[in-house]
Amino acid sequence: MFSRNDTTLPATASLLLLLLLAVLGVVSAQPLERPSLVKLGMYYDMTSPEISFDGVQIYAGAQAAVKELNDNNVVPGVAFELEYIPAFSTCRKCIFDLPKM
Repeated sequence: MFSRNDTTLPATASLLLLLLLAVLGVVSAQPLERPSLVKLGMYYDMTSPEISFDGVQIYAGAQAAVKELNDNNVVPGVAFELEYIPAFSTCRKCIFDLPKM
């Protein structure tokens, strides 16, 4: 392997470090690109009668927040959207309808 008098290992490490710094310098000099649209998702169970009212309130609040973000141009050049994603329902009726094993 390498002995204490061998200078190949420190020279190789120095060369790798120099190469890494050069690559990082080129990458960090590139301009950042912002997306023009950011989609926010809401994952909630609106079918369960016990919690659907809360879901509607949360959805209305999230829509209002997205409207404020877009109206005030919080992030210049970026528009926000809210997308509702239905969650699996776990209401009592559904649980009792499961087949017996």
